[in-house]
Amino acid sequence: MSDKIARVAYRLDKSPATYDFLSFLALTEKLRIEQGIDKIVLALVPGRRDWSDRDKVISAARHAWRSEIMLPDLATLLPSCIGVVRGDPAKDEQTIPYNVMPLPFGNYLDGPRHFQDLIPFQGNYLTLTVRQSWFQPERDTQPLWNKIIPQLGLPVVVVPDTEAEIDGVACAITEGTRYTAAAFSAGLRFALYRKARLNLFTSGGPFIMAAYSDLPAEAFGLHVPKYRTCAAENLINVGMRDNIRVQNSR
Repeated sequence: MSDKIARVAYRLDKSPATYDFLSFLALTEKLRIEQGIDKIVLALVPGRRDWSDRDKVISAARHAWRSEIMLPDLATLLPSCIGVVRGDPAKDEQTIPYNVMPLPFGNYLDGPRHFQDLIPFQGNYLTLTVRQSWFQPERDTQPLWNKIIPQLGLPVVVVPDTEAEIDGVACAITEGTRYTAAAFSAGLRFALYRKARLNLFTSGGPFIMAAYSDLPAEAFGLHVPKYRTCAAENLINVGMRDNIRVQNSR
């Protein structure tokens, strides 16, 4: 019996080239399971949205890198995806409206398990994922972590901010062991997180990996009132609040 395959389109003239793409993938997986579909072919439709604060200031080169490199790489975390193709703007309508409603946290994403053999860290360790962005820097990982890391009692692996690395900006977090490879590979990043005792995040896109998987994680500093997406009302609407505990499983 042949697999039931669905083509799912993500239009970049209607949706962002950010880690929010992971929310789209998680919702795709949820609907795939509900509708009895076996496999997904993902069509990334070229374009550029122009309504959010980030949309209006991101450079063409940075947007192209995100659209052509980062998003296909993130698609490897959708286990049911058997291919990523270039969509047709004239034919491929957005299959699932972007951010039509918050998806409850759940276990929808996963990385290639054999990538764990590539991770050079053994035993109990923590990770800290750094946000160090040219955009809304008030949301960045604070230097205070340089004082906290030596007190945590376990080795800490630091994943630097990907675009800061592209820009040649030194990582602001100097304590711990830096693992730059994970910043440039969704599969390696997920494998690193999978092996960790706990993964620590601040207000950055990679935390969405943990929100829609069963990775062990804690997030800090998500509330940045001057930005709408990080204001209290929006955080509560998407399921974030102080001391929330989520058990993600199928």
